[in-house]
Amino acid sequence: MVLVFSAHGDTNFKRVELHHIDNNGGMRGHLDNFAGVHCLLNAYFSGRLNKDYVRIEITYGEETDMEGARMLRNELTDRDVVVVIDVTGVVTEKLFVVEKCFNGKLRKFLTEIFSDFSCDIYEACPDLIANQDETDVYRKKTPYCFFLGVPVTGGDYNAGVVDSNFKHFDAIRDAVIRIVEKYPEFVARHGLDKNVDPKNELEIEEGEFKLFL
Repeated sequence: MVLVFSAHGDTNFKRVELHHIDNNGGMRGHLDNFAGVHCLLNAYFSGRLNKDYVRIEITYGEETDMEGARMLRNELTDRDVVVVIDVTGVVTEKLFVVEKCFNGKLRKFLTEIFSDFSCDIYEACPDLIANQDETDVYRKKTPYCFFLGVPVTGGDYNAGVVDSNFKHFDAIRDAVIRIVEKYPEFVARHGLDKNVDPKNELEIEEGEFKLFL
């Protein structure tokens, strides 16, 4: 059993840039997926992810055919927990967003451990800009996966520059650290370290995510 954090390192853009736009942490740039990679590496360099059960993956091919995620999926089991970190266009006043957390037990767990965080937690995907991401690939192997979204505004993050704030980056970093700290509790609570068959944990209809096989 492992706790996997996945952030795609590829981009749609031949040239990327990032600028401060105010003195309060505001930024503007090509954030898909600079934002997710930055948050994940920021958490890593905190020194607080040094656990045997943690695996960090910077994937490739997300913008084309999800090849990196599909390769990683081959190494997963149905007991692994996967967290995808990427930008989101969900309109929110919170610091980050949890999306595509279809598994009820996992959603309840996240609600508990993020009770003191500023976040929205959704079962589905309310992002009107894009609704396909690496969670759709990983869910074919494990029901325990979700999307951890860095809020951006000001346009289509797939097409050009958008805005965000370093406060979102810091919150995602802290959320990753909290997940790592609390993960053993989730494993113990739901018997993932025991001979329990989790195949019935997938609380969506089979065939709903067929794009990336």
